[in-house]
Amino acid sequence: MKKKLVRKTVFMEIIEMEKVKPEYWIAASQIELMEQIYCRMEKSGLSQSDVARKMGVDRTYISRILGGNVNITLETLVKLSMAVGFKRPVLRIGIGRQ
Repeated sequence: MKKKLVRKTVFMEIIEMEKVKPEYWIAASQIELMEQIYCRMEKSGLSQSDVARKMGVDRTYISRILGGNVNITLETLVKLSMAVGFKRPVLRIGIGRQ
């Protein structure tokens, strides 16, 4: 039991050290934003093809965006959020708020 506690403590220390790096916050923000997009798609019954059609892009591009394989612009993020039905196209990032 003590080994698990030590491992957990070490893991938490590593995470805390990573939080000072921009890459950590970029990745965390990307994950949170795509989670919001996925949830809205599911809630609205939209497929990747539906979203692609609304945006006028190929479905594979939407797949790459949602998979985190594309560094999208703010313009694309706004278009994507509108295509999935957000009334206000600016998504909220809740990570790191204090």
